[in-house]
Amino acid sequence: AEHLASVLRNASQHADGRRLLATGVALPHLAPLLSSGAAERRRALYGCAKNLCMRAEREGYLQAVAAPETGLVEALLQPLSGSPPREADDGVRETAAEAVLALASVDAGLDALWAAGAPDKLKKGYEREEHPGTCEAMEQCAEIFLAANREGGPLQAVEELPDHHVDVSFRPGMAL
Repeated sequence: AEHLASVLRNASQHADGRRLLATGVALPHLAPLLSSGAAERRRALYGCAKNLCMRAEREGYLQAVAAPETGLVEALLQPLSGSPPREADDGVRETAAEAVLALASVDAGLDALWAAGAPDKLKKGYEREEHPGTCEAMEQCAEIFLAANREGGPLQAVEELPDHHVDVSFRPGMAL
Protein backbone atom coordinates (compact mmCIF):
# COMPACT_ATOMS: atom_id res chain seq x y z
CA ALA A 1 0.00 0.00 0.00
CA GLU A 2 2.94 2.35 0.66
CA HIS A 3 4.09 1.85 -2.91
CA LEU A 4 0.60 2.41 -4.31
CA ALA A 5 0.49 5.84 -2.67
CA SER A 6 3.79 6.79 -4.30
CA VAL A 7 2.62 5.46 -7.66
CA LEU A 8 -0.57 7.54 -7.42
CA ARG A 9 1.39 10.68 -6.50
CA ASN A 10 3.80 10.10 -9.39
CA ALA A 11 0.93 9.44 -11.82
CA SER A 12 -0.76 12.66 -10.71
CA GLN A 13 2.30 14.64 -11.81
CA HIS A 14 1.40 14.00 -15.46
CA ALA A 15 -1.68 15.22 -17.33
CA ASP A 16 -2.71 11.75 -18.51
CA GLY A 17 -2.31 10.34 -15.01
CA ARG A 18 -4.36 13.15 -13.46
CA ARG A 19 -7.09 12.71 -16.05
CA LEU A 20 -7.22 8.97 -15.44
CA LEU A 21 -7.33 9.43 -11.66
CA ALA A 22 -9.94 12.19 -11.76
CA THR A 23 -12.30 10.69 -14.31
CA GLY A 24 -11.84 6.99 -13.65
CA VAL A 25 -12.86 4.76 -10.79
CA ALA A 26 -9.92 5.80 -8.58
CA LEU A 27 -11.18 9.21 -7.40
CA PRO A 28 -13.94 7.98 -5.04
CA HIS A 29 -11.40 5.66 -3.40
CA LEU A 30 -8.80 8.37 -2.80
CA ALA A 31 -10.57 10.20 0.06
CA PRO A 32 -10.86 7.19 2.39
CA LEU A 33 -7.17 6.39 1.88
CA LEU A 34 -6.09 9.88 2.97
CA SER A 35 -6.62 9.13 6.64
CA SER A 36 -5.00 5.72 6.78
CA GLY A 37 -1.54 4.31 7.14
CA ALA A 38 1.86 5.72 7.85
CA ALA A 39 2.72 9.40 7.50
CA GLU A 40 4.70 8.73 4.33
CA ARG A 41 1.65 7.14 2.68
CA ARG A 42 -0.58 10.02 3.76
CA ARG A 43 1.96 12.55 2.43
CA ALA A 44 2.03 10.80 -0.94
CA LEU A 45 -1.76 10.56 -1.13
CA TYR A 46 -2.27 14.19 -0.14
CA GLY A 47 0.36 15.07 -2.75
CA CYS A 48 -1.73 13.21 -5.32
CA ALA A 49 -4.86 15.09 -4.22
CA LYS A 50 -2.99 18.41 -4.37
CA ASN A 51 -1.79 17.68 -7.90
CA LEU A 52 -5.36 16.91 -8.95
CA CYS A 53 -6.69 20.11 -7.35
CA MET A 54 -4.02 22.36 -8.83
CA ARG A 55 -4.85 21.46 -12.41
CA ALA A 56 -8.51 20.46 -12.11
CA GLU A 57 -10.08 23.51 -13.73
CA ARG A 58 -7.54 23.88 -16.51
CA GLU A 59 -7.72 20.19 -17.42
CA GLY A 60 -11.51 19.96 -17.23
CA TYR A 61 -12.21 17.68 -14.28
CA LEU A 62 -12.90 20.18 -11.49
CA GLN A 63 -16.53 19.08 -11.14
CA ALA A 64 -15.38 15.50 -10.54
CA VAL A 65 -12.77 16.52 -7.95
CA ALA A 66 -15.11 18.92 -6.11
CA ALA A 67 -18.19 16.66 -6.17
CA PRO A 68 -19.46 15.93 -2.65
CA GLU A 69 -19.88 12.24 -3.42
CA THR A 70 -16.11 11.78 -3.83
CA GLY A 71 -15.54 13.03 -0.28
CA LEU A 72 -12.29 14.65 -1.40
CA VAL A 73 -13.11 18.18 -0.24
CA GLU A 74 -14.09 16.93 3.24
CA ALA A 75 -10.99 14.73 3.38
CA LEU A 76 -8.74 17.70 2.48
CA LEU A 77 -10.32 19.82 5.21
CA GLN A 78 -10.06 17.17 7.95
CA PRO A 79 -6.35 17.62 8.83
CA LEU A 80 -6.81 21.40 8.80
CA SER A 81 -9.96 21.59 10.90
CA GLY A 82 -8.33 21.19 14.29
CA SER A 83 -10.76 18.34 15.02
CA PRO A 84 -9.49 15.19 16.67
CA PRO A 85 -7.62 13.18 15.80
CA ARG A 86 -5.18 15.96 14.93
CA GLU A 87 -2.89 15.18 12.01
CA ALA A 88 0.60 15.07 13.52
CA ASP A 89 2.55 15.34 10.27
CA ASP A 90 3.37 18.92 9.25
CA GLY A 91 3.89 17.87 5.63
CA VAL A 92 0.43 16.33 5.39
CA ARG A 93 -1.23 19.46 6.82
CA GLU A 94 0.77 21.77 4.55
CA THR A 95 -0.03 19.72 1.45
CA ALA A 96 -3.72 19.59 2.40
CA ALA A 97 -3.73 23.38 2.89
CA GLU A 98 -2.11 23.90 -0.51
CA ALA A 99 -4.72 21.63 -2.13
CA VAL A 100 -7.52 23.58 -0.44
CA LEU A 101 -5.92 26.83 -1.63
CA ALA A 102 -5.85 25.51 -5.19
CA LEU A 103 -9.57 24.69 -4.97
CA ALA A 104 -10.39 28.04 -3.36
CA SER A 105 -8.71 29.81 -6.26
CA VAL A 106 -11.43 28.79 -8.73
CA ASP A 107 -15.15 29.49 -8.46
CA ALA A 108 -16.47 25.91 -8.53
CA GLY A 109 -13.83 24.84 -6.02
CA LEU A 110 -14.65 27.78 -3.78
CA ASP A 111 -18.33 26.84 -3.95
CA ALA A 112 -17.52 23.25 -2.96
CA LEU A 113 -15.37 24.42 -0.06
CA TRP A 114 -18.06 26.83 1.08
CA ALA A 115 -20.67 24.05 0.99
CA ALA A 116 -18.38 21.87 3.11
CA GLY A 117 -18.07 24.57 5.79
CA ALA A 118 -14.43 25.32 4.99
CA PRO A 119 -14.29 28.86 6.45
CA ASP A 120 -15.31 27.68 9.93
CA LYS A 121 -13.15 24.56 9.78
CA LEU A 122 -10.10 26.49 8.63
CA LYS A 123 -10.65 29.15 11.29
CA LYS A 124 -10.78 26.54 14.07
CA GLY A 125 -7.76 24.72 12.71
CA TYR A 126 -5.77 27.90 12.24
CA GLU A 127 -6.14 28.68 15.94
CA ARG A 128 -4.07 25.55 16.73
CA GLU A 129 -1.75 25.53 13.72
CA GLU A 130 1.92 26.34 14.27
CA HIS A 131 3.57 25.16 11.05
CA PRO A 132 4.54 28.25 8.97
CA GLY A 133 3.82 26.75 5.52
CA THR A 134 0.43 25.48 6.61
CA CYS A 135 -0.44 28.81 8.24
CA GLU A 136 0.52 30.70 5.10
CA ALA A 137 -1.72 28.59 2.85
CA MET A 138 -4.59 28.81 5.36
CA GLU A 139 -4.21 32.61 5.52
CA GLN A 140 -4.38 32.82 1.73
CA CYS A 141 -7.55 30.70 1.80
CA ALA A 142 -9.07 33.02 4.40
CA GLU A 143 -8.29 36.03 2.20
CA ILE A 144 -10.09 34.37 -0.71
CA PHE A 145 -13.14 33.60 1.43
CA LEU A 146 -13.26 37.14 2.77
CA ALA A 147 -12.86 38.61 -0.72
CA ALA A 148 -15.68 36.42 -2.01
CA ASN A 149 -18.01 38.26 0.38
CA ARG A 150 -20.74 35.65 0.01
CA GLU A 151 -23.98 36.42 1.79
CA GLY A 152 -25.36 33.74 4.06
CA GLY A 153 -22.06 31.92 4.26
CA PRO A 154 -20.40 30.81 7.48
CA LEU A 155 -18.34 34.00 7.64
CA GLN A 156 -20.03 37.30 8.28
CA ALA A 157 -18.99 39.94 5.80
CA VAL A 158 -17.11 42.80 7.39
CA GLU A 159 -19.34 45.84 7.38
CA GLU A 160 -17.92 48.75 5.51
CA LEU A 161 -17.32 51.71 7.72
CA PRO A 162 -18.80 54.99 6.58
CA ASP A 163 -16.37 57.44 5.10
CA HIS A 164 -15.49 60.22 7.51
CA HIS A 165 -14.10 63.44 6.21
CA VAL A 166 -11.26 64.74 8.33
CA ASP A 167 -9.92 68.17 7.51
CA VAL A 168 -6.17 68.14 7.89
CA SER A 169 -4.10 71.15 7.01
CA PHE A 170 -0.36 71.36 7.07
CA ARG A 171 1.75 74.43 7.57
CA PRO A 172 5.24 74.88 6.25
CA GLY A 173 7.79 73.44 8.64
CA MET A 174 5.41 70.88 10.19
CA ALA A 175 6.82 67.40 10.44
CA LEU A 176 4.84 64.59 8.94
